[in-house]
Amino acid sequence: MPWKYATVCSSNMNRSMEAHNQMLKSGLCVRSFGTGTTVRLPGPSESRPNVYEFGTPYADILADLKGKDVHLYTSNGLIKMLERNVLVKLAPERWQSMDRTQAFDVVFTYEERVFSAVLEDLQARETESFRAWHVINIETRDNHDEAVTSAQITVKLCALLDECDELEVQLVPTVNDFVEHCSRAVRYSLVYT
Repeated sequence: MPWKYATVCSSNMNRSMEAHNQMLKSGLCVRSFGTGTTVRLPGPSESRPNVYEFGTPYADILADLKGKDVHLYTSNGLIKMLERNVLVKLAPERWQSMDRTQAFDVVFTYEERVFSAVLEDLQARETESFRAWHVINIETRDNHDEAVTSAQITVKLCALLDECDELEVQLVPTVNDFVEHCSRAVRYSLVYT
């Protein structure tokens, strides 16, 4: 059965967007989000990051970085990442600001603190329909190569989950079997809203 998926990282820039991109190419129903208060990208120094509001179009961020220092942002991979993002969707979206009527069967996160933020947000919602949200964290360092590898892992796991008829019964054994062959630390939680 095809399920509805979400991918979430801190800024909805690298890990969630690489997974979003690969999942779309695999024909999956997916949206992506970030949990941070703002979108933060590396700047000319660690103390001077580039900061944008969620909802700022990827094309605008791309143009801004090209205008600031095209060489720096090409060499550190931000230009290529943003060119990919422009082809996937309009702008980074914040998880906590999404329409509360939006629901997903499985939410993938790529960092422990993002996993915790998603769980905290879901647990704070008023329970209306007792809908199950399966939240899976695939721990991933925030760099291009690791994001690509985790996105591939996510797509493979989704293919297995799409074979399940009842996620509440079949997800845990499916994930447990998958983790035995996976090169990442994986955590899982179930929340009803």
